[in-house]
Amino acid sequence: MLESLLVALIVAAAAVYALWQLTPAPLRLRFAQAFARRCAQTRVGALAPALTRAATRPSGACSSCGARGQCPVGRTLS
Repeated sequence: MLESLLVALIVAAAAVYALWQLTPAPLRLRFAQAFARRCAQTRVGALAPALTRAATRPSGACSSCGARGQCPVGRTLS
């Protein structure tokens, strides 16, 4: 029982990580900003700056893009 729960937790964490890495940067940034607004007054709100930094960092297919830190829609990722 405990082993199945642990496996389910690991699979869910891997799915969230893959989804985060494969989501386009502007969408990740929008999600991070919405999270920051919604959770600003809670303890979880302390994660918002780190989440925003992670959202602006190119990842997945964008990390090897020729734009070198420039989003295709013209936003600068820093």
